[in-house]
Amino acid sequence: MYPMMAKRIAIAVHVNWVFVLFFICYTLRDLLLLVNHLYHLRILVRLELRLGRLHLSDSLVEVRGGLVDWSGGRSLLDIITHTWLHLLHLLLVFLLELLHNLGRGHFTIVKDFYSDKDMKPIKIFEKFLNDNELETVLNIIKDVNWKYTNMTRPNTPRFWIADLYEEPFFRDIIFKKIQEKTGKSFELNRVYANGQTFAQDGSYHTDHTDEGMYTFILYTSAINTDNIDVVNGYTQFKINNKVINVEPYLNRGVLFKSNILHRGLAPSRHTDFLRVSVAFKLKEME
Repeated sequence: MYPMMAKRIAIAVHVNWVFVLFFICYTLRDLLLLVNHLYHLRILVRLELRLGRLHLSDSLVEVRGGLVDWSGGRSLLDIITHTWLHLLHLLLVFLLELLHNLGRGHFTIVKDFYSDKDMKPIKIFEKFLNDNELETVLNIIKDVNWKYTNMTRPNTPRFWIADLYEEPFFRDIIFKKIQEKTGKSFELNRVYANGQTFAQDGSYHTDHTDEGMYTFILYTSAINTDNIDVVNGYTQFKINNKVINVEPYLNRGVLFKSNILHRGLAPSRHTDFLRVSVAFKLKEME
């Protein structure tokens, strides 16, 4: 009696290890395939995974005290098939949740994924203004005369615009600082503020077709690393068949050639933000 019981326990433990390896191999394979597909789609996200418990009593086996309890009298083939279908179901749920959250902008695009070649046409300047300059800018924008007339292309959503060319602080002080920080000599053609609320996404466009034209964007909304995942409002660039997302952090400056396709996304519906970006249209002096 005892040898037979020991034999059954040994078989149960052996089968237990087989199915542990089965789960590990197939789960890892599915995750690797998923990551591979996301890579080829040029989607790289920082996922905040919520780890939950899997209840397998109705799937493969129910583990009790470290031993396998064979319930239902199913064959090994039935058990493997049922388990594989269960894994496919879990993967499908994960994919649907992933696509759902990507569509709602709940994941953060990791900018470090982009190569130096991708980012070369885009120059980012953190903390572009000092504290006094930033305070002056925010006070000016607080009192500007907004007009609901701007759109990136005809028959696209409108958003807010305020002309700032007559503001000496933008036309003279900040314009001079742009030249100092970038090491380039420019002629200033325009300077204005764009304002966007929920559902006022811009469309892909170029600001100019000439090679010597540049655009400098200064972000002035209270968007930072703590709230970007909720607010969103990225500036998107299309370069080398990739979409590059730049976070609109407060006091960040971005310089790029005006012939690059780009657009500004509106804040998400989960906020009451007015996303403000000040755009300088520049011509490089030879």
